[in-house]
Amino acid sequence: RMGRFDNAYASFSKGARFGSVTAQYYLAYCQAEGYGVTKDDKMAFTLYRRVAERGLPIAQARLAYILYKGIGTSKDMAKANYWMDKATNYKNVDSYTTYVLGLCYEEGLGREKDMTKAMECFQKSCMKNVDEALIHTAMLFAEGQQLKQDFPQALSIINNAIENIGSGFDYACKGKILTLMGNKKEAA
Repeated sequence: RMGRFDNAYASFSKGARFGSVTAQYYLAYCQAEGYGVTKDDKMAFTLYRRVAERGLPIAQARLAYILYKGIGTSKDMAKANYWMDKATNYKNVDSYTTYVLGLCYEEGLGREKDMTKAMECFQKSCMKNVDEALIHTAMLFAEGQQLKQDFPQALSIINNAIENIGSGFDYACKGKILTLMGNKKEAA
């Protein structure tokens, strides 16, 4: 996972030292995912909190999700609700924040569990090509646990992700969908 991420991490670090909120956000993201640096959930939590306090909605949404799940910190529903409310209290909520809000509805984190509202959020994020939303939504259709299983819909979504983003995760997701389809045919 290091490789080309080393340079990105170094650039984000330099930008963060100059006070760039965006660079600080991506520094936290790299820390959370282990891109260019050893993955450290506690450090990611600290960095996301700093950026959230500076008013970046996407960081506020990520911080809320981290607090809901207790990643790198203890679970704190009251603080998580506070940050999610702040993140979604803007006239134009960004597409990643909308995706995280969808996860909260799907999992019943700080909101009543509501798959209809979750799918509305996921679809809005998919329309803006948020890779995580595309992958997550495709897998929801492929696995058929929370939604009616729909392989053509799952493949359509992931093919859109591959066409517009083309990350390794998109291709891995497509492979998983095709495997699920093959397993279903064998069971029939």
